[in-house]
Amino acid sequence: MKRLKKPVVFISYSQENSQTKEIVKILVEYLEKAFVEVVYDQKDLKLGNDIIWFMEDSITRVDVDKVLIICDESYSKKADARKGGVGYETGIISAEMYGEV
Repeated sequence: MKRLKKPVVFISYSQENSQTKEIVKILVEYLEKAFVEVVYDQKDLKLGNDIIWFMEDSITRVDVDKVLIICDESYSKKADARKGGVGYETGIISAEMYGEV
C-alpha cells in the first residue's frame, strides 16, 4: 500500500498585529489536523537560529508545496517597502514566482 505524501506549506505573515498572529495559530492547528505539515517561525525557528537562512530555506525547500501569505495591512506595507522579514520574504517569493512562470 502506497503512503500519501503529506503536503507541506510555509506560512508568511507579519507579527505586528496580535489578531493576525492568533489567526495564523488557529490556521496552523487546522492544517495540521488536516494532515498538512506546516512550516512557520513560531514552531520551526529556534532561539539562536539564523532568521535569514530560515526564511530562504523555508520558501525554497523542494518539499514545500505551497507558500501561504497571510496578508493584512501590516504585511502589505512591509512587502511594498521591502521592510523587515516580510520584505525579505517578499523578495524571495517574487523571484521564485517569476522564475516559475
